[in-house]
Amino acid sequence: MDGRQRWSGDGEFVLPAGFVEPYRLWFEYLKSAYADETIEVDLEHYAAWGDVQNLTFNQWWGKNWRTIFAVKARKVSIVDGDAKPDPDSLLLRIPLSGSTDALLKQVRTILAKHEIVDGGVVGREQGQFKLVEGYQKGFLNNLDRTRRYLRLYQFWLKHAEKDRMKRLDAAARDFYNWGEKRKATLAAQNWSKPRPYVDLPYFYKVYVGWLDAKRSEKKRQTGDLSQSDFEMGNVRDARRMITRDITRARKIAEFTAKGIFPQNSVR
Repeated sequence: MDGRQRWSGDGEFVLPAGFVEPYRLWFEYLKSAYADETIEVDLEHYAAWGDVQNLTFNQWWGKNWRTIFAVKARKVSIVDGDAKPDPDSLLLRIPLSGSTDALLKQVRTILAKHEIVDGGVVGREQGQFKLVEGYQKGFLNNLDRTRRYLRLYQFWLKHAEKDRMKRLDAAARDFYNWGEKRKATLAAQNWSKPRPYVDLPYFYKVYVGWLDAKRSEKKRQTGDLSQSDFEMGNVRDARRMITRDITRARKIAEFTAKGIFPQNSVR
């Protein structure tokens, strides 16, 4: 979670999560589940989503976010005292004397007890398709990791024609090269807000460095990798952790295919 201002709706409709990224990840994992021949997507459950397989997220989002994910925005309005009470509203009497800051602080304290946030009520109201209960904690705190799993999984799907060992090697190399290029691109740009983070753990560097050194028949790759990085124990550990990332990505995709997103925990 970063401090950048996020788009959360158009004023009339709002996203319960408060920003787009959780729903983009849902779309991308579903699209990846469609591409994985070992996963069966619940077509009936996702009928309302339309042509996910042949559209980019940006093409799909504009026409679907209101009906798929959004809820009607809660707007501040003057309530007639004679009107029937609305169970989803609070009727407040605010004195017109005293400190404005003190009055607003009291209002915020009251609203905080009801978990009110900009655009909606946390955990109580969602759209037609709902993120799993409790997503505000584990999932939103691990978005970078969830993106890492997804990107690696997409490269892994791209190399479906290779055998198991070569498929993982190719996916790891593609992911590492993509991550390095992405970091360099972001570093070259001027950012007035926090720079997006690219989650590229060191074990990818170790494993891809070993693959490159093996390809060139060198004992070690030049650069900032040490000889100890190329010890077989470290290489095996790196491969094991990359395999784990793919396994976790596929598990998220399997749950997504059943209509459950995100998986209960993203570690």
